[in-house]
Amino acid sequence: MRTILAICLIYYSPESFGQSSELLRLEQIDKKISSRLYALIKISKEWNAPSPIAVSEEMIRVVSDAAVLINDPANPVTLPDEILRNQEYKIIDYENRYYQIETSSGQRGWLSELYVEKFGVVKDESKLDLSIPPGSTKALLLSLANETYSTLLNEYELAGKVKKVASTSNTKVQSLYKSIERKKALADAVFLRNFQGYETSSDITKGAIERLSVNGQLALGTSSFSRSYSEFDNNKSKAGNTNVDLKLSYMLTAESKITLEGGRRKEALQSIYSNGFAGLGFHHNSTRRSFRTGLKYNNYNDEFRALNDYKRINLFADLKEKVSENIDLGFRYQYLNNAFANRITSNYSRHAVEFNSKFNAGLNSNIRFVANADFSHSETSFFKYSRIKPQLNFETKGMDKKSNKIIAYAELFTFDLVPLRSNNKYYIGLRKTKAGEKENSTRSTTSAFLFRQFPNNPITNFYQVNFGKGYNSYSQGNKNLNTQLVARYFPDNQNFSHADLHLDYQSNSKTYYSITSNFRYWYPGETNYLTTDLYAKVGIKVKTFSISPLIGLHNNIDLRAEKITLKSDKNNLRAGLEARGEVLIAKVLRWSFRGAYEYGFVNNASVESIGSLGEIVFGEIIQRNPNSLQLQTDLSAKVHKSTELFGSFRYFTFNTDLSSEFTRTPVIGNDRVTAQLGLRFRYN
Repeated sequence: MRTILAICLIYYSPESFGQSSELLRLEQIDKKISSRLYALIKISKEWNAPSPIAVSEEMIRVVSDAAVLINDPANPVTLPDEILRNQEYKIIDYENRYYQIETSSGQRGWLSELYVEKFGVVKDESKLDLSIPPGSTKALLLSLANETYSTLLNEYELAGKVKKVASTSNTKVQSLYKSIERKKALADAVFLRNFQGYETSSDITKGAIERLSVNGQLALGTSSFSRSYSEFDNNKSKAGNTNVDLKLSYMLTAESKITLEGGRRKEALQSIYSNGFAGLGFHHNSTRRSFRTGLKYNNYNDEFRALNDYKRINLFADLKEKVSENIDLGFRYQYLNNAFANRITSNYSRHAVEFNSKFNAGLNSNIRFVANADFSHSETSFFKYSRIKPQLNFETKGMDKKSNKIIAYAELFTFDLVPLRSNNKYYIGLRKTKAGEKENSTRSTTSAFLFRQFPNNPITNFYQVNFGKGYNSYSQGNKNLNTQLVARYFPDNQNFSHADLHLDYQSNSKTYYSITSNFRYWYPGETNYLTTDLYAKVGIKVKTFSISPLIGLHNNIDLRAEKITLKSDKNNLRAGLEARGEVLIAKVLRWSFRGAYEYGFVNNASVESIGSLGEIVFGEIIQRNPNSLQLQTDLSAKVHKSTELFGSFRYFTFNTDLSSEFTRTPVIGNDRVTAQLGLRFRYN
């Protein structure tokens, strides 16, 4: 730095330029100082955003064993990562009633909102220590602030040298220097008020053992699954329930570490399966660069269906680079190879690539460009597809959490097995957000237009218009209210045209609400229906206990019928009760439980006969009454500050109430039981 200053002082010496050059050089310095001051103010706003007290983050929690990860809501292909009940994920994106998440292996995909619940996490950032963890967002902003402020001081010092050699009678130089002094004083105030005293911790413990951290669990138990048929012997399976996980992490420097993981799971779930896995990863986080890469291997064995046995390799790399104060770049690559042991023709590989860039277009605005593509290859056409999606975002942010975000993208999807499913999507949308009336609350408005084109099946082309409003609050109780109106018009087949009104309301205060509803109106054509879907839980919370009656409804009403009746094919109503709670005893023993029972009323058309070519003749509407019972409980006890014993029990039974009146081979019901006892441990 001293060398640079010396060179600059020589450059600005009186011998280097004449009187007319002094004003020109000072103007150049003034522009640089203005740019640094502008950047410092922007960094300080991000440092304190969205408020100096709390930052809210939206998460989802998996609430159903039926949840699966797919690659795209519009063209669903199941992805390999296992999604388990009660797992929590940060929301990356939301589209068409699907949430985009990222799993621990680096796999990105989408989960249906039917199988998850959304909640908010409040992070208290008002109690920051003066030592900021390396690689964190705060550390990045602190480094940028120090660098920006230091550069500004250097420029100010050079301005003083230029002023000294200038004539005192040069009023333009003197006036411009006073302006520079005012900007420097403002920069001092901004830096001292926001960043003075903070530093990024850089030392790590020198001992090798202290650099190592360990997380793991060992659980053993039993599990069983049975499926009952009306005309066949029951399918029963019973096996040990094993869950062994071990993850090691070793810090190479304060900014980088390597990870090693491995384990094995075995359980009876429809069939007895075991899944062994191992993984290796590297993570680097610095003030300007973030890099993650990993390799994971899975070996899946199915004792009943050997055709399902496979070996899988998953490789990913994720790089984020802050090129300058106003430019961020990112690159992501993922490779997956799936090799079946007993059906080689089904082997496939998948490549996914994403490039993104972010440009700060002003103090409160940025432009983001994202281009992603994924390709799957196989010897058979079943796994052959390609998808390319360039996307452009423009976002502006103001005071009081105000923001405007414009999103535009084009998506091209090609599927070899079923060319009719190949399609292109063209989308543009606007989302406006502002602060709500209460603290830690926001209101949002969305509007969008979508054209989806099927080149090989034009009858399914459609135009879509969206309009929605939302409210989110994260204070004493999380509250979310979102409404969405979606209208689809099919120009070549108006019988498919319809409009949806979607309502989602959740509250997690003393009185608990969770209401999800969708009303679909089919435009008059050959059919004219109103379809209603509703699922609601309304209950009361007393400390950590809650009890919630629940109701679900699916109903089609034929608006053209002479007599409107609720007793038509596939209409159903279900009702039930859910109770859950948690008890903490002496801050050591934690017990939680959940129980839910549902009873349904489902109308189905009976099957009178099935022809030789598969044609079905339906008969009268008959009501059946499926029902289900779920029980689960978890117990954990701390035996050390880094070790705990735990146990879990799960029971699920489902009675379909099906008979040969509805199908040839009716499944009467399923029963599943799992129990485990284990030990969780961590070090450092």
